[in-house]
Amino acid sequence: TALAPSRNGVAVGMRVGLVVTVRVSGRRIHRVEVVAARTRRVGKKRLIDLRVVNRGNVIESVGGPNLRITLRRGGRTVARLRARRRTLLPRTTAIVTVRCPTRLHGRVVARIVVPQPGGRTVARVFRLRL
Repeated sequence: TALAPSRNGVAVGMRVGLVVTVRVSGRRIHRVEVVAARTRRVGKKRLIDLRVVNRGNVIESVGGPNLRITLRRGGRTVARLRARRRTLLPRTTAIVTVRCPTRLHGRVVARIVVPQPGGRTVARVFRLRL
């Protein structure tokens, strides 16, 4: 930040931020869920917005191989999508946007799989209209 100039120059103030990692005792809880999905258009692009919630107490990474989206129509897979990776702080909600192929139209069923630690996965199914 800067103050109005005076005869002696410009007074400048600076803030310095530090990242601090604190470890506390207790159980670590990993629990990421996809709670909603909706489609929208921006120009000619079709986008799928996923509302992702971190219900645990650990910073989680969502997207990339950690979030698999399969679009199906009539029992047949029509597209497999990947979201960009992003971090999710504990007890927060984020919107993850996934670009959808423009060749797809109509109703599809989106199956979204979120792998959890320990080898288990959480899958949700949403009906969408593209």
